[in-house]
Amino acid sequence: MKNVCAFVSALCLCLAISACAEVSDSPLAPDHAVKAPSALGAAAAARGGGLWRLSGGGHIREGAWDISFGGQLTAFPGDPDLPKDGKLVVQFHRVSVDAVSGGTFRATSIDAVNFVLPGDPTRCVAAAFIGLTGTFNGAPGWTLLFRSSDGGNGKSAWAPDTARFSLSDPSSVLVYGSAAGEPGGDYPRESDCVGLGRKNLDIGNLRITPPG
Repeated sequence: MKNVCAFVSALCLCLAISACAEVSDSPLAPDHAVKAPSALGAAAAARGGGLWRLSGGGHIREGAWDISFGGQLTAFPGDPDLPKDGKLVVQFHRVSVDAVSGGTFRATSIDAVNFVLPGDPTRCVAAAFIGLTGTFNGAPGWTLLFRSSDGGNGKSAWAPDTARFSLSDPSSVLVYGSAAGEPGGDYPRESDCVGLGRKNLDIGNLRITPPG
């Protein structure tokens, strides 16, 4: 419980800061359809909407470094009493922290979710901030803060999709972060829409679907 509490606090801090700022080997297929589970669908109907969806996957690469991810999520952001559903797999194919390089994180629960619309809607569709608990190389109790943004879909995209990963061990120690300035820090901070620390996807597609 200690690591989850610390993790959610870190996510809240991240959200406060971010809201002020303006392939073939992917773990999961990047564009498979996402359907709301019945519990979420019923809740959405009762509330008249409000359900967000995220799906996709891809790679961020920089020189020799390579991280891939894939997954899907459906949730009501900011409402802990309503169900969340999803899965995420992150493969740290090659990173500069030896203890993480070659490892795989698999989410087992979604601890916190927030989606943020940009002040300028021409800069991206939306950004997502997702806190997850899961296994790393089969060991339980690890946490991941997954930050991402959707720059538009297909040929109509007006900005790159982006992603950032911060992996903490069961003692809530940040073991690896993909963004420059974090432990590891193998990737440049390229995003400029609702947060500045994410790397542009080199392969893949991420889709964030707001309610409506």
